[in-house]
Amino acid sequence: MRKAIILFTRAPIPGRTKTRMMPWLSPGECAGLHRAMLTDIAAECRRTEADLFVYFTPGEEEAAALLRPLFGEEVPLTAQSGADLGQKMFRAIAQVLGRGYDACVLTGADIPLLSAPVYERAFRGLASADLVFGPSEDGGYYLVGMKEPHPEAFQIPSYGHEKVLDNTLEGLRSAGLSVAFTDTLFDVDTHEDLLRYRDALCSSPAPDLRATGRFTADHLVLSIIVITYNEARTVDRMLEQMRPFRRGEGRTEVIFVDGGSTDGTAEKIETAGFRLLRTQKGRGLQLNAGAEASRGDILFFLHCDSVLPEDFDRQIRDIMIMNEYGCFGVRFPSRNFFMWTNRWISNFRAKRRAIVFGDQGIFLDRRLFFRMGEFPEIPLMEDYQFSLTLRSAGYRPVMARRRILSSARRYRGSTMTKLLRMKQMYELRRRYRRGEDPAELFEEYESENWEESVLPGRRRHRNG
Repeated sequence: MRKAIILFTRAPIPGRTKTRMMPWLSPGECAGLHRAMLTDIAAECRRTEADLFVYFTPGEEEAAALLRPLFGEEVPLTAQSGADLGQKMFRAIAQVLGRGYDACVLTGADIPLLSAPVYERAFRGLASADLVFGPSEDGGYYLVGMKEPHPEAFQIPSYGHEKVLDNTLEGLRSAGLSVAFTDTLFDVDTHEDLLRYRDALCSSPAPDLRATGRFTADHLVLSIIVITYNEARTVDRMLEQMRPFRRGEGRTEVIFVDGGSTDGTAEKIETAGFRLLRTQKGRGLQLNAGAEASRGDILFFLHCDSVLPEDFDRQIRDIMIMNEYGCFGVRFPSRNFFMWTNRWISNFRAKRRAIVFGDQGIFLDRRLFFRMGEFPEIPLMEDYQFSLTLRSAGYRPVMARRRILSSARRYRGSTMTKLLRMKQMYELRRRYRRGEDPAELFEEYESENWEESVLPGRRRHRNG
């Protein structure tokens, strides 16, 4: 059987294509998204045994020059002709079948999940039916195929409404024509549609990061939320790391959230020209305030004393195009054996037990963050509880290739002091899980005499 695929498309001209993506994408970026989708369609068509014919919107003089590099010299490019969409589709199908093909299917260019297996299922449908349709979720169809021209398929009075497929099928049944169906898919016309496409990649057992996926990864908005409280000694280094994103333009924004510093931290941030929110002190409260004020598709929560790998934003985007939740591994600026052990335990805990702490740089899908109820606004354990909440909902973090360098300032002192602090943190988490008051745990954690709570025989007994 000689098979053909007809692609109906606009040329990827800025300002004329994917305009419903604006203002989230610029006109040039809209054209870039269209090019990516056409690149994927061309690749999928080459995986089939069908020949490809491209029909472009009439009146676009530069169409051939823009489309030829995407499809190659061997693919015919033809301007659509006809008074309305139905007539244009019928004429294209009649022309291609007139070339001696046994079957052809016609599709649009707005379906990035359209793949070679979908085309093949459509052709198999034509083995036992007069026509085949690929239903779209908005009530229309993205694919129509037949073995001989059937004008009855294109006689509805209008397109672009939720009854297009129903009205078409009603006319075909009246004509006594049989119909088969291939996969139901959705168009990608808006920002929300593109995020849904990303969701489909996340849920796929074997996601295929094609050109549209790479474009999406590059254009997701990343919001970096840095919380501060009396960080005058560390904030300069963080400001320098964030300097490339200071203006908040493009696809990355930075929001500092200060909890009432008295050492000049907030003034340094303002002088450096960064966006600053002022709140009451409290990590959960500050993190939530930053998230609520952000515009990002991805939220990245960061401690001020962290040192990031150079390409941290690229690593986040690469992970988040096919995942909803991730983190960095952690390392410490210490050669102490027990600090190395602490590093190993922290990273193992994130990978194997899905427990991530704030110093590992938690990043996740904005919608997931708010769906999980944000960080609990408690004095201590806000990151621990948030990880537990995500894990209980079935989410596990994907760890980036490189590590965040996290301050070891809470582990100051001798090796014994480091071990006592590690033991204290373990005990505090255990007691939190047993239901003890986070405010009391925080008071104990911040106490100048904290060692007494973990030395044998010193900690006062509590009821769980």
